[in-house]
This record gives sequence, structure tokens and C-alpha cells, in this order.
Amino acid sequence: MKVITLDEFKFEEACKSLARMSNIWKPDCLLGIRTGGYVVAKKMQPHYDKSVIPVFAVTKQRSSTKAKQASALIPFILKTLPYWITNRLRVLEHNKLTRKEITGFAASAWVPDADEWEILKTGLTRLTPSRILIVDDAIDTGVTMSAVEKAIKALCPYAEVRTAVIVQSTANPLVRPNDVLFSQQLCRFPWSHDFKKAARPLV
Repeated sequence: MKVITLDEFKFEEACKSLARMSNIWKPDCLLGIRTGGYVVAKKMQPHYDKSVIPVFAVTKQRSSTKAKQASALIPFILKTLPYWITNRLRVLEHNKLTRKEITGFAASAWVPDADEWEILKTGLTRLTPSRILIVDDAIDTGVTMSAVEKAIKALCPYAEVRTAVIVQSTANPLVRPNDVLFSQQLCRFPWSHDFKKAARPLV
């Protein structure tokens, strides 16, 4: 499986392209899944026809993501390794986690953070959007997107809900994104633990 590295410039361009794709549908607001999806949504925000389009946030992370964030040693180690090694590690991790998520999907239950959900509910109630675009950086099995999409549809039954991601890594996720830039690939983003900034040229 190919791994694409998006530096800051390429990431900005990807978000702009994703906004242009979804702008055909003209969403009333964006809902970014933290952490990556919210970053993508904020970068997409300036590229719509409307002068100001609201961006909301919701948190739903893999347990492996939480574990990486809790360990300061893992990011340090990953940044010291060359990309050809971390690319292989990414593919191995992806294969392991997708199998694990699909197996445990039926028994899994997502309970949103109460404070965050109250803020989201209040914001959507005031806005009463007819079109909500859920944004994430990547969709693998679709477990995260499925849980969030189901909750938003229950919260806003009057609204049409669509999804947009930069990359879809698997062929048949539980939720197929309406707008996607890369398919059956993996992406390394500027905030990824193994992302390395290019060295500045000597003057």
C-alpha cells in the first residue's frame, strides 16, 4: 500500500481541493472529527462561496491514537526513523487495526463527551442547518465515521448529512465518503508522529 506524505503546502492544497469538491453541494456547516478532521475542516473553511461557514468539533478517536498521544517516547522514536521504515510500520499498523476494529464493531458503543456534545447541540440548534458536512482526515474501517454520522443524524433528523475525507484507505469502509481525494492509500500528515519537516536550505 502506498504512503503519501503531505507537507504543509500539499496539505493546504488538499484541503482546498476537498472544499471545492464539497462546495458543489453547498453545506451550511462543517463538523470536524478531532483531531485531524477538525484541522482539515478549519483549513477548508475559507474556500467556500459563503463568506463564513461555521465549523463545529466532535471527538471520537481510536484507542491506539490515545496511546500514542500519552507516550512522549513513541513520537521521538518515529521521527528518528527513515520514511521507508515508518511506511512499513504504518501499513502493518493499518492492517492490524482495521481487522481489530471490524471484529469489535458490533460490540462497540460510542458515548460523546458530555460538555463537547452540549456545545455542538446548542450550536446546531441555533443554526438549524439543512446540510451538514462531516469531515475527517482519513477513513479506514469507517467505524468512527459511522458512529459520528449516526449520532448527528439522530440529533438533526431534519438535515441532510454528507461526509468528506482526504484519504480512504480501505476498499469497503462501513461509510463511503461522498467526497474523497485519495483512495486505498495511506497519508502522512503534518501532525503525524513520524512526519519530518524538511531541513531549511543553508544561506
